[in-house]
Amino acid sequence: MRKYLMLVAVALVTLAGTAGTAVAAPARTGDQPVSAAAAAGSYCAEPEEVAFLNLINQYRAQNGLGTLRMSQAVGSAAEHHSVEMATYNYFSHTLLNGVSWSQNMTDHGYGYNTYRGENIAAGNAGAYDTFTQWKNSPGHNANMLSGNFNTIGIGRAYVGTSTYKYYWTTNFGGYVDAAAAICGQAAPAPQPTTAPAPIATKASASAPIATAATGSRTVRGGVAPAPTKATSGGSLPTATPSGRTIRR
Repeated sequence: MRKYLMLVAVALVTLAGTAGTAVAAPARTGDQPVSAAAAAGSYCAEPEEVAFLNLINQYRAQNGLGTLRMSQAVGSAAEHHSVEMATYNYFSHTLLNGVSWSQNMTDHGYGYNTYRGENIAAGNAGAYDTFTQWKNSPGHNANMLSGNFNTIGIGRAYVGTSTYKYYWTTNFGGYVDAAAAICGQAAPAPQPTTAPAPIATKASASAPIATAATGSRTVRGGVAPAPTKATSGGSLPTATPSGRTIRR
């Protein structure tokens, strides 16, 4: 079974990549984005996404870091990206029609002047295996353990006819906004916040680059999976995620 993962992280100003090699993406089979996933209010975190939140927060606590809070806006952006990759059978930080991962976050309501980042992975159904994929990759692991991030959005999607079946996206942000809804639970009460001024997000996000990271303010980079993750072996699970096949 082939499993792939990629990452990007962005800071406010400095442009530098994280070490790694770009992964060849499957050819795209569609040319239109999944517009049905665009509404932030429709997102809710399903059980595997909540399980991933618990795993990453336990991991951060073990490393002396604060917990990440699930964001409704950032979760919606992550879900949109995963649904689109699964539906149109591609694997890239750049969405259809050239929309960057960061612009996708802004388009879903996360337009704050703060740190941002993204990890994507494909090929695993469950939270634990996907968490392990990222943990075993230095660049992705650095995103998960970054002290610059305080909020997270988690999106998982499944399409049986796609190359990797399951697609995962985690988006990270430094500013904590409205909490995400959990599927099957009442929506959290809104909390009064003072938001930083929105910024005009850079619209371009090319294929991940392979350069050495400088300091803690990194921009985009790609990390190829370890050889055991990049080669085929075993079989892909065929069961759909609990509670939904794909959210649209």
